[in-house]
Parts: sequence; structure tokens; C-alpha cells
Amino acid sequence: MVDIIRKIGYFLCIIDETPQLNLADVAFIIILGKIIVATTVDWASLATLAIAVLNQMHNRQTVTSPDIMNMTKQIENLQNTVTSLKAQL
Repeated sequence: MVDIIRKIGYFLCIIDETPQLNLADVAFIIILGKIIVATTVDWASLATLAIAVLNQMHNRQTVTSPDIMNMTKQIENLQNTVTSLKAQL
């Protein structure tokens, strides 16, 4: 039952992979829902939506950085292994 709730939360972008509550995505969903339902859109809602979108973009940018660092280390290790095998031949 908990696994199903996690999958639903991940699909709706409420939680991330770790699974931790992702407040930027929750705020984005709430503000977007408010703008869709509202008859008139005010500037405060649009500014809040812009901040939520920018926060989401920043989170995605910073979350991928450790993956790139790990991949770079793996490539360097692979290059060192290939170099050592080449030297043995």
C-alpha cells in the first residue's frame, strides 16, 4: 500500500526519488490550480507562479550536478583502466 502511494506521489511530482516531499512542485501545482480555477488572474498569482517555476528549474539544475560529477569520475576510472590495459599489451 505504501509503495503504491509513493508511486502516485512520484507521478504527481509531490515527492522525489529519495522519497522526500518536494515543496517546489507542490507549490507549483497549487498555484497553477488556482490560476486555472480563478475567473480573473491577478499579478500576485502570476508572480508566485513565476517564482515557483524558477525554483523548480533551479532544483532540477542542482540535482543533476552530482550525477554529472559521478559520471565524470566513472569515465576517468574507465580511461585509467583502458590506459593500464593498453600498457600491458
